[in-house]
Amino acid sequence: MEKSELVIELGVEEIPASMLEDAANQFADILAESLKTQRLLPGKAQIGYTPRRIIVGFNDVPNSQENLVEAIIGPPKSVAYDSAGAPTRAAKAFAEKNGVPLSRAKIVQTPKGEYLSVERTTRGEKSQKILEALIPAAIAKIQFPKTMHWSDDHFRFARPIRWIVALLGGKTIRFRVADVAASNITVGHRFLGKSRIVRIL
Repeated sequence: MEKSELVIELGVEEIPASMLEDAANQFADILAESLKTQRLLPGKAQIGYTPRRIIVGFNDVPNSQENLVEAIIGPPKSVAYDSAGAPTRAAKAFAEKNGVPLSRAKIVQTPKGEYLSVERTTRGEKSQKILEALIPAAIAKIQFPKTMHWSDDHFRFARPIRWIVALLGGKTIRFRVADVAASNITVGHRFLGKSRIVRIL
């Protein structure tokens, strides 16, 4: 399976130094757990922070989920087949509901007895699409001793978010947090750096 590097940078007004390390570690942990939950097992997190930015990166993030194969248990064998061994209406309805032909159903042994079962395969989503929802949710879960809101949606954070960089394999992940759109543009030092820098992996 193809894998890519994921990099997220939160550009903010100056956050007190005492909050930075914990916030960066929280963000990395939340992202890692969220990726695992979505069947996108990442490599080790890399963390960086300054008063005006929190950066988290992961190597080896899969470009898409693996297909999910589930065993779906249906009605008992005694209900699924009549005394002559012919499938009943219950068996046909179960197969139809799960989108598979009845010929692919099989009888499995469970602690409760013999039941009709089918295997259902759900195709994996592209990581880019999953991350569009996953990253904003992760940002919102970072906890601070004190927070503030400044945008119309009343999003709360330690200090106002001014820019967001979110890249998977060099491609921008599209989402908005606190009226800030994610992009590939970061900002340099407030006095010595450039106001617009294209971030590349």
